[in-house]
Amino acid sequence: MMYHHNGKLAQATIPLQIYREFFPLNESLYRGTLFKELYRPYVKMMRR
Repeated sequence: MMYHHNGKLAQATIPLQIYREFFPLNESLYRGTLFKELYRPYVKMMRR
């Protein structure tokens, strides 16, 4: 951790995450994650 003469510069925190729903293994390879809560497919936006 880096310190400045007046104290800490920054501190990272990571909240506890609990995953309850899983994809089947073959589907998780296709989707790129085992956890359903983390799956966020890319949706291409239409240009104006």
